[in-house]
Amino acid sequence: MKIHIDEDNMTLTVTGHAEYAEYGKDIVCAGVSALVQTLALYATEHGGTAEMRSGYAKIDASNGAKDVFLAICAGLRELAKAYPSVWVT
Repeated sequence: MKIHIDEDNMTLTVTGHAEYAEYGKDIVCAGVSALVQTLALYATEHGGTAEMRSGYAKIDASNGAKDVFLAICAGLRELAKAYPSVWVT
């Protein structure tokens, strides 16, 4: 799973799967998904955009979601430290 964070433009792109465990039991994927879905919901409620499908998410949180964006990104970076199958750039 690769996560690209662009703090200047407040965009987040996630590609791939964590493959930490079998489908439906992957705690890494569940953690990333919970954070990303929370950001997508908040961003779209505040004028941003979110495109999401299996193995892919692209979120633009540039319209009023800066604090939430930064908090979610901090959580994703911490997950990446604990689980090497998650790469954050």
